[in-house]
Amino acid sequence: MRRTTTTLLAAAVALMPVIAEAKKDDYHKQQKKLEKAYKEHEKAHKRINKAYEKADKEWRKHHGHSHVYHRGDVIERNYRRISNPVAYGLDPNQAYYLVADQIYRMDPETRKVLAIVGLAAELLN
Repeated sequence: MRRTTTTLLAAAVALMPVIAEAKKDDYHKQQKKLEKAYKEHEKAHKRINKAYEKADKEWRKHHGHSHVYHRGDVIERNYRRISNPVAYGLDPNQAYYLVADQIYRMDPETRKVLAIVGLAAELLN
C-alpha cells in the first residue's frame, strides 16, 4: 500500500467514533422532538375530549336525550339485546342491541358498534 492510502485509512478509522457519536446525537435530538410532539398531541387530545364531554353534557341537559354512540364506540353498560330481530325486520344473523332510544348492530364479544340502525320507536312500534 502506498503511504497516502495508509494515511487515509488511518484517518477514516480514527474518525469512525466521531461520526458514530454525531449520528447518535442526531438520533437523540430526533427522539426528543418526537417525544415533545407526542406530548403536545396528547394534551390537545385531552382538551378536545374535555370539550366534547362538556358539550355533550350540556346538550343532554337541555334536550333530555341520552348519548348517541358512533361506529367503533364500545358500549359498556345500559344495553339490552333484541332477542327476536326478525320480528322487527332485522337480519337474524346479526346481534342488535337497544341502548336508550337507539338500536345498534354490535359485535357481541367486543360490544363495538358496527352500525347505527335507528330510533327504537320507529322499529319497535
